[in-house]
Amino acid sequence: MTDTPPPASQQGWDRAEFTCGRCFVTVTATTEREYIRLVAGHKAQCPPTARATAS
Repeated sequence: MTDTPPPASQQGWDRAEFTCGRCFVTVTATTEREYIRLVAGHKAQCPPTARATAS
């Protein structure tokens, strides 16, 4: 088994996007490894937003 992911054309997709539900920033990646790294990095740095409560 190799640590290098196959090219995007062999992975079945050419890019993937993740849109954060807290801040609505979108990150785009071209490999699965990059996607996982970007999403994990964003989630670690994105502060939770305060939820509005009905009064």
